[in-house]
Amino acid sequence: RGFVATGVAQDSLLAGLSRNFLEAAAKPLGGEGTGRDWADICEALLDARSDAEESRAVLAAYEDAVLEPLVQRLRGIAKLGRGEHNKSLRRLESFAASLGLARLGAQHTCEVLHRAGLAETATDMDGVGMKQTAGSACLSLNAVVRLAGLEERVLKDSDLVLAAFAEAPVQRPNGELRPLALPGMKSPGRLAEHQAVLVAASHLEAAERRLRRQLLESPGFAVDAAGPVEMGAVAEVMGELQLRIYDGPPSLSLLATFAQFRHCYPKLGLKLIFASELAPGLRTSESWQAEEKK
Repeated sequence: RGFVATGVAQDSLLAGLSRNFLEAAAKPLGGEGTGRDWADICEALLDARSDAEESRAVLAAYEDAVLEPLVQRLRGIAKLGRGEHNKSLRRLESFAASLGLARLGAQHTCEVLHRAGLAETATDMDGVGMKQTAGSACLSLNAVVRLAGLEERVLKDSDLVLAAFAEAPVQRPNGELRPLALPGMKSPGRLAEHQAVLVAASHLEAAERRLRRQLLESPGFAVDAAGPVEMGAVAEVMGELQLRIYDGPPSLSLLATFAQFRHCYPKLGLKLIFASELAPGLRTSESWQAEEKK
């Protein structure tokens, strides 16, 4: 990617690099850096807008081996019932491990989220509007929770969410919003990007619990042999969750968490804004975790 960043990349140079890369990629996949190499060179080819035949071949191979299988797996997680989530997540973990892949490049992250129907995306190279605090995320939530004729609005504006300590939960008590185990990453569920989704879900759950208490306390709710009829109603959640991160493109774990969140709240819009490259002076999530262990 350095050739592209410095402006010296030409189609002939990229064609030669692509040809060499295709020969290397034809060997059995494995090893922690394999998937990262795929992601880096394909992102560089997109940045350079190379039209060389060899470059197109690399991108086509990446589409077949990585992008389309990933999109299909994420769609499955978003559509399957809760009982099937663990199987789907394990299959996605195995897929990522087989490629040695923990995250995509910025453009392919946006493409996969769009194709899987999970979120709108935007990149913010300069970190405009982002809180420059290492290991954090910025959460904005504007939603309405409706239940049996009652409703409550949930408003959170640019709440700062920090990475979690070891004892903090990384998923819902019922197992939803579970993070992935990824090659080269320790505890992605503790990262601020994942914790922010859990925080958003907790706000929505709290609003639903308050509505259910209102139903119990209202004098006119209907009752049958099983108890209050309205208490069995399913809450409807509409609005938008916006998440800002500046740790570079998010990991595959966050993409999987978004798929689970989409299943839980199909009518809630999701928007992810992230820096396409790490802002100067900030640490990656991996370096933050390594530093924390010292």
